[in-house]
Amino acid sequence: MYTRKVVEGQELIITITRPDVLNGLNPAAHHERARHFDGFEANCDLRVAIIPADA
Repeated sequence: MYTRKVVEGQELIITITRPDVLNGLNPAAHHERARHFDGFEANCDLRVAIIPADA
Protein backbone atom coordinates (compact mmCIF):
# COMPACT_ATOMS: atom_id res chain seq x y z
CA MET A 1 0.00 0.00 0.00
CA TYR A 2 1.19 3.47 -0.91
CA THR A 3 -1.49 5.46 0.92
CA ARG A 4 -3.48 5.34 4.15
CA LYS A 5 -7.16 6.35 4.07
CA VAL A 6 -9.00 7.68 7.13
CA VAL A 7 -12.50 9.16 7.32
CA GLU A 8 -13.08 11.65 10.15
CA GLY A 9 -16.56 13.10 10.11
CA GLN A 10 -16.96 14.79 6.73
CA GLU A 11 -13.24 14.65 5.92
CA LEU A 12 -11.40 12.07 3.86
CA ILE A 13 -7.70 12.01 4.71
CA ILE A 14 -5.46 10.21 2.21
CA THR A 15 -1.90 10.11 3.56
CA ILE A 16 0.89 9.30 1.12
CA THR A 17 3.13 6.75 2.88
CA ARG A 18 6.29 6.59 0.78
CA PRO A 19 8.89 8.62 2.72
CA ASP A 20 11.67 6.34 1.45
CA VAL A 21 11.19 7.86 -2.04
CA LEU A 22 10.28 11.37 -0.80
CA ASN A 23 6.58 10.45 -1.17
CA GLY A 24 6.87 10.22 -4.94
CA LEU A 25 3.94 8.56 -6.67
CA ASN A 26 4.52 5.71 -9.09
CA PRO A 27 1.72 4.41 -11.38
CA ALA A 28 0.47 1.95 -8.74
CA ALA A 29 0.27 4.73 -6.13
CA HIS A 30 -1.67 6.93 -8.57
CA HIS A 31 -4.19 4.13 -9.17
CA GLU A 32 -4.56 3.55 -5.43
CA ARG A 33 -5.16 7.25 -4.83
CA ALA A 34 -7.67 7.35 -7.71
CA ARG A 35 -9.68 4.53 -6.07
CA HIS A 36 -9.86 6.59 -2.87
CA PHE A 37 -11.16 9.58 -4.85
CA ASP A 38 -13.76 7.39 -6.57
CA GLY A 39 -15.07 6.52 -3.10
CA PHE A 40 -14.93 10.19 -2.09
CA GLU A 41 -16.98 11.20 -5.11
CA ALA A 42 -19.57 8.49 -4.42
CA ASN A 43 -20.03 9.43 -0.74
CA CYS A 44 -22.28 12.49 -0.38
CA ASP A 45 -21.46 12.72 3.35
CA LEU A 46 -17.82 13.66 2.67
CA ARG A 47 -17.14 17.36 2.13
CA VAL A 48 -13.36 17.65 1.80
CA ALA A 49 -10.34 15.51 0.93
CA ILE A 50 -6.99 16.25 2.57
CA ILE A 51 -3.76 14.78 1.17
CA PRO A 52 -0.83 14.98 3.61
CA ALA A 53 2.36 12.93 3.37
CA ASP A 54 4.44 11.02 5.90
CA ALA A 55 7.73 12.72 6.63
